[in-house]
Amino acid sequence: MSAFLEYRFFWREVVAAVDAVIFTDIYKLMLFSPVQLELPTQPETYPVSSDVSSGPEVHMSAPTPCLQGRYCGSCLAAVAAEEEPISSDAAAAAVMLRGEGATFDELKWEKEDSLANGARGKRSSSRSNAKHRAVFAVLFCLLLAYSAYATLLLYSYSRSPDAAPQPRAPYIPNDIEELFDFVTSVKASCHKPLTVDGSAYREGENRSLSGHEGTYICLDGLPKTPDTCRLYAFGVNREDIKFEMEMGKRGCRAHIITPLTEYSYSKLGVNTYLYPLQLTNATGLGFYTLDSFMNLLNHMWKPIHYVKTTLAGTEWTLLFNLFTSSYQAYFNVKQVRLLLHLPPATDENLQRLTDMYRMLIGLEYYGFKLVYSRPLPDTQYYHAYFERHLYTKYETVWIRR
Repeated sequence: MSAFLEYRFFWREVVAAVDAVIFTDIYKLMLFSPVQLELPTQPETYPVSSDVSSGPEVHMSAPTPCLQGRYCGSCLAAVAAEEEPISSDAAAAAVMLRGEGATFDELKWEKEDSLANGARGKRSSSRSNAKHRAVFAVLFCLLLAYSAYATLLLYSYSRSPDAAPQPRAPYIPNDIEELFDFVTSVKASCHKPLTVDGSAYREGENRSLSGHEGTYICLDGLPKTPDTCRLYAFGVNREDIKFEMEMGKRGCRAHIITPLTEYSYSKLGVNTYLYPLQLTNATGLGFYTLDSFMNLLNHMWKPIHYVKTTLAGTEWTLLFNLFTSSYQAYFNVKQVRLLLHLPPATDENLQRLTDMYRMLIGLEYYGFKLVYSRPLPDTQYYHAYFERHLYTKYETVWIRR
């Protein structure tokens, strides 16, 4: 059915192209035709003096003057070509008026010559039209042959077994496997890495919310004063802020933004501050976007050296805020630490994984490169389609230099 539709649409385009060519050439012939039409003019009449003819007063049309300044026989032949006959008296009066000229028989011969020339012109134009029609016919036949050949070639290619091999599982496209390769292929280097371990493993509901996985940071070019080094941590657990406290001691001012706390705005340690807020895509009561939080801290257009996410789903909200920032946070943020929460690669999660992959590609678009990647060992599962082990959690750090 698809081959038939392609064949039908192809022929429709061929016919339209041929029609355009034919009508364009006909228009050119009409526009640049050598035949020029002469518009008739209102003839002027004048009386013939009585001393020329003894008959009644004669009125006749004034012939067109020639370049020589006299009325030649060819001009009178044009008058003689009219439908109305010319009398001998009128011809004689015309001859007397011009002084010297042709006889009436000469006018008749010139009339016959002009008619013969017109017939020859018509025959030449008909031959030219015949040549054009022949050229158009040849071109149309060539287009028909080429279209038939192209149609057969496309049809044979679509029926070829080697043209499009069938995938092993139709519901998993290749870009899903590229997603897992993308989050594990390190493309940047770090000369001063630092990993701050989290708290001990805990059982229960808070295990997925804690930062026990540890946090990686690249210290290359990182300032060591609170006024120049800024760190944001979104969605971390109040009971697991070891990394933020450590960075506060090193001279960075750490700002913790999380709804998982019963505390209000407070200072937790050296250069470490807590904000009971939630990062969202729209500003509201207790809900802040990345731009509104930067405005709250007066960090607009200032460099943010490290941004961290831990809570599931916060990484995608951060990326959306990062790419749509009015303060161009995608240029001011230097490092982004994302704890990726990826669902299992099944047909139910196909669209979600595709959307996540597109969001992560946006990091490379804005100049971020993967400098660190580590899967969490307790989230491993085997995928039969890819014939490899995959993970549902990856700690990734992206750096922009």
